[in-house]
Amino acid sequence: MFNVEKLEKAMGDRLYAQTLMKRWKRHGYDITKLQAKLNKSKLVRDPRLNDLYHTYAAWFNTLDDKIAAADKALFVKADLDNAVKDSSAAKTLFRQWKTGNFESNDVFETLGLKTGDDAYDKLYKNYMSWLNVHYPDKATKALARQSDL
Repeated sequence: MFNVEKLEKAMGDRLYAQTLMKRWKRHGYDITKLQAKLNKSKLVRDPRLNDLYHTYAAWFNTLDDKIAAADKALFVKADLDNAVKDSSAAKTLFRQWKTGNFESNDVFETLGLKTGDDAYDKLYKNYMSWLNVHYPDKATKALARQSDL
């Protein structure tokens, strides 16, 4: 991902630069990690590399803002209240949470559950049950195998 040939190609080809930026994002390179990695490159003095870095930073920040907005949309009070009342709406919401990489702890923290939040507590417990059915962890699978014996 960071060899000289690929970086030179990205500096001259906008479409390849976009492909490379998606790879960096997929492999967990945020802006600071990328800058540290590019500073070790032989092309560190090339102004086109600096332009590539700034393009990635702008793209990364825009993408990060869109993801944060989408995450907030998954926890709108009206949708949560609807999911408490309607099981099909709850299942749809659960799928969206899982697709958004919200594991049970993330949902618990984002819901901000407190004592007396019976409706949301029930929704959270239903999400836990849904996860165990559709995405069982290793311990759940092992327990299921033992009970089949």
